[in-house]
Order: sequence, then structure tokens, then C-alpha cells
Amino acid sequence: MTAFKQKSEINKHAADILEKEYLYAPTVNCLYYSCLQFTIHLLISKWGFTEKNISIEISNSKGGSHSFYIGKSVAFIAKKDKFAANNLRRSIGKLKVLREDAEYRSIAIDSKIHHSAETYYHEIFSILKSYN
Repeated sequence: MTAFKQKSEINKHAADILEKEYLYAPTVNCLYYSCLQFTIHLLISKWGFTEKNISIEISNSKGGSHSFYIGKSVAFIAKKDKFAANNLRRSIGKLKVLREDAEYRSIAIDSKIHHSAETYYHEIFSILKSYN
């Protein structure tokens, strides 16, 4: 198990604990980062990257690190299943918007938004886990 897979599991566990306390805004953040860290795990453990390769490619790219992790994961999945890759891109994009809402916008993050975030999380993981 990579450290990133473990971090992914910890973030999901944290989201579950926070949900029980009705702390919905941080649950959205934890769910998003759980997905992102799992993509890093796959890049390293399944798709031949090293942390050094990743760091170099990110520093040479026009986008940020999140775009890199998501883009590379979508590209690898698209080689085998374009439909799954498109669903992954869509679901991560929607979860990212919810995370940005939770962190940077003055809107209340309620149980309905949390439920949407959790739905996207499960959609993302149903795709990513099949490549683990």
C-alpha cells in the first residue's frame, strides 16, 4: 500500500466522522482529497510514475497539481474505457466544484450538498477501484 492510498483511506474515515457531527463543509473537502490521493496512488503503484517524475511533470505543466493527477488518471483509464474516463472526469469535476464551494464561497454546506459530494465520491471510487 502506498502512503497515498493510506492517506486516501484516512480522509474517507475523517469524512465519515465529520458527517456524524453534522460538519458537512469539511466532509466535502475530505471526500475530494480522498479521491485525489487515490489517483496519486494509482499513478505510482499501477501506471509507472514515481513521486520525482510527478513533481517534474507538474513543474513543467501549465496546470496545477490537481489537474495533473486528474488528467493523467483520466488518460490512463481512457485507454481501456472512454466511457468510464468521461464519467471520472465529470464526477471529479463536480466534486471539485463542491469542494471549492465549501472552502471559498459564502454558502452553507448542508446535508443535501454533502449527499451530492458523497454520491460523486462513490462514482469516482467505483471507477478508480477497478484499476487498483
